[in-house]
Amino acid sequence: MRKYLAALTATAALVGGGTLVGVAGATPAAASNTCNLYAKESTIGVGNAGSSVERAQCEVNYDMRYHSGYQAIAEDGKFGSKTRAAAQAFQACVGLTTDGIVGPNTWSWLDAYYMEGSSC
Repeated sequence: MRKYLAALTATAALVGGGTLVGVAGATPAAASNTCNLYAKESTIGVGNAGSSVERAQCEVNYDMRYHSGYQAIAEDGKFGSKTRAAAQAFQACVGLTTDGIVGPNTWSWLDAYYMEGSSC
């Protein structure tokens, strides 16, 4: 239930071009690393590159940091097979369709976990 409420809160906080402006009760200090929250939240998948991919890689690494068997991926801004597998692992953890594409639903969950400092 906590995960569901966090995702709803993050979804409600999204405005404009997908910029997360705030989550009730969360502060930037809740996250111990610094993912570029200003990178655009585009729908991304294998073959994409850039700041949106780097942000997704950073957030997946942070959100999955204590998940049994998860190995951090490179935050190189290139969406390849390892990033796809990491996205699928996160999607499975939160109950989303495991397509390995980081779209609006996956971004909402990634942002919610990151902003509240949670781990999947």
